[in-house]
Amino acid sequence: MEKALVSRLIRVLEAHGEVYGDLLSLARRQKDLVVKGDLPGLEALLEVQQALVHRAGQLEGERAEVTESLARAWGVPVESLSLTRIEERCRQNEWDEAARLADLRASLERLVLDLHEVNEENARLLKRALALVRHTLDLILPGAASPGYSASGHRRHSTPRAVDRRA
Repeated sequence: MEKALVSRLIRVLEAHGEVYGDLLSLARRQKDLVVKGDLPGLEALLEVQQALVHRAGQLEGERAEVTESLARAWGVPVESLSLTRIEERCRQNEWDEAARLADLRASLERLVLDLHEVNEENARLLKRALALVRHTLDLILPGAASPGYSASGHRRHSTPRAVDRRA
């Protein structure tokens, strides 16, 4: 039974790797779309990303379920059962799955690190693009304050703009 649970965990981790690989590819593509300013392409890409993130969440739930089952079978607290500990236990039992778990752990660590780096770069690009848009708006609409309420609760009025929006 324990070996079957480890095999199931391996299948879940392999699926996780595929999802993270797809997310990494999309993040790299997102960078190109941001640089090109391709808003329709970005919207379509974000829909696919959301579906993949949802799938990753499902896989994470399945991984947690398998880990809890292994913890019960081995009589250890679930909090102490990391992937490294599962791998060690497999080595102690001389199961072939230990090598596959080690490969998967290393692969997932690389994927997550790469994904984090690409996402950080995309965030910097988006911030720069937003700053450019704000700067452009400030040049076109100098002194424009957005209407609304200030922190003290008083109503803010917008100042006259250089360009009449109705024109």
